[in-house]
Amino acid sequence: MDGPISIFSDCFAVYGLTEFFRATGDRAALELAVATYAEIRRRIAEPGFDAVAPQVLPKGWRIHAIPMIMLEISQELGDVAPELELQPFIDDCVHQIMDLHLRPEYHVLLENLTVDGQEIQTPEGRVVNPGHGIESMWFVMHQARRRNDQHLINRAVEAIRWMLEIGWDQEYGGLFLAVDRDGGPAAFPNWDKKAWWPHTESMYALLLAYELTGEEWCLDWYWRVHRWAVGHLVSSYGDWYQRLDRQGRPIKEVIALPVKDPFHLPRMLILGIQCLKRIASDESLIEIHFNKEC
Repeated sequence: MDGPISIFSDCFAVYGLTEFFRATGDRAALELAVATYAEIRRRIAEPGFDAVAPQVLPKGWRIHAIPMIMLEISQELGDVAPELELQPFIDDCVHQIMDLHLRPEYHVLLENLTVDGQEIQTPEGRVVNPGHGIESMWFVMHQARRRNDQHLINRAVEAIRWMLEIGWDQEYGGLFLAVDRDGGPAAFPNWDKKAWWPHTESMYALLLAYELTGEEWCLDWYWRVHRWAVGHLVSSYGDWYQRLDRQGRPIKEVIALPVKDPFHLPRMLILGIQCLKRIASDESLIEIHFNKEC
């Protein structure tokens, strides 16, 4: 055991405990979630905090993954424990994502910045992770929907389009694991491989974007991602392959984590079904595009 080297494990524990409390009303689960969350907040505020395995956080850097995951667990925990008054912290997470990491001048979201929010003038500072950016944008859309903030929704939806356009492999299809800020190879291990999770995140994000804006391009892109994912990632046993090479063939080499976590796919299915039910109840949305594809 390597000890507490990844704050993300703690964050996912809070995420799960929060949902367990929501489903069961088990107060012990909520109390553990709140205590764990408080410890997370304490740790990430410490100078020199770098427990972000499997990522690396060099001294003087900030990474998008921290405000991203903190936004999601904070808004979910805040829903079931409003007495924690997490909104100011949530607002700051949104600010970090949308005003620092999101870079409209390049039409990308940069994963790595200096601690004061400036660009890092190295190849690593130019890394764009399309799947991460898209996942982050639906976290932001969930917050914007809670606030009834259509402007924030529109900004997030626009960013999803940027991530898809720069991250999509025009030759073989599918989303690259990472790309350079200007497109092409990134200073990122296995940048050109295809993983399952960016595609599941994109499918839900695009359905949600369509629900909240009615923009037809969202469904055009949804079907593009859907068809590629079903054609390459779904195995003959009904499960999804975790990782593929650039051409879309299953591979055994580890390209991110040495585990196949049962998380992104079921979450996409649960949230996607809920989203589709809402879309189906809105005639102005359902009549446009779904009938000709289904």
